[in-house]
Amino acid sequence: MLLALATITLLWSVVEDEDVVAVTALGAAISIAGVAWFWAKRGPSAQQTRFASVVSAVILGSLIGALSSLITVALMLFKDIRHAHPFPDYPPVLMQAMLERLPTWTIAGALIGLSCALLVELLGEFRNTKG
Repeated sequence: MLLALATITLLWSVVEDEDVVAVTALGAAISIAGVAWFWAKRGPSAQQTRFASVVSAVILGSLIGALSSLITVALMLFKDIRHAHPFPDYPPVLMQAMLERLPTWTIAGALIGLSCALLVELLGEFRNTKG
């Protein structure tokens, strides 16, 4: 997945495009893939309690949210440097606005992580009571 995202990033950086949605989606995808790769290497503990798994999901979600903003700005800067136009595709004001979203995206990622962990716990309880 990381190789596919690297290929998509290189193809995206060639195109003359000022769309914020595409770079934001790419930044979020790279963030999710990077954190998933890190978590897959580390792996959850077999003796991890329910509380610890929920806390881990919240931490990983907030990390994904924060990295999404930072990676998006890095991609914008990469494209601006690569193209070297007198008027950049992504002006510094736009990059600053993306960095201002970092706290909001961090909280959103934490809430998404919490909701996913609670959903997994709920589905586990549902399976245990049914079977």
